[in-house]
Amino acid sequence: MTNKKKTDLIGKNDKWAKESANISSSEKIRSTQIAFDFDLDLDTVLRLAAARRHITPSAIVREHLGLPIAEPSRKRISLSFTDSELAELAIRYQLDHIDKVKIKSYISNDISTTFSSDDDSQNALIRKKDELFKMQKSLNRVKAEVQALRAAADTVTKTIEAVCEKDESKGE
Repeated sequence: MTNKKKTDLIGKNDKWAKESANISSSEKIRSTQIAFDFDLDLDTVLRLAAARRHITPSAIVREHLGLPIAEPSRKRISLSFTDSELAELAIRYQLDHIDKVKIKSYISNDISTTFSSDDDSQNALIRKKDELFKMQKSLNRVKAEVQALRAAADTVTKTIEAVCEKDESKGE
């Protein structure tokens, strides 16, 4: 996009125009995106905190750092489907052909019905899945620690064997 087009867009959007007035010309052009790989527990905490406040996890981090955050302009979830997935969904919802508008409507109703219910058994199932997921994660962590300890033990054993061999050769 050319600078002229960017300037035209900024002029048409009040919010962008206000932000643009407070930023120097060198800052207008550049911003740096930095991706963070938090461990799963922390990532989950950030996402849940964000969801409870109807903001993004990035906004939670920006707020913590004392940086400005913008209110989300659209509260939507976007999904991408391959042609074969759309065909599967058409079959699932008993459609004669792939009708994206109808598929969207069926998915919206399906998700609303499934996740809006106060059905205790549904909530219990979700909690059980979360518990199992956490247990599996803990098990994987323990397995990794055991593997690291075995590797360290092997290194120690080899070192002791090498020292013993040296002592035996000196004694001969």
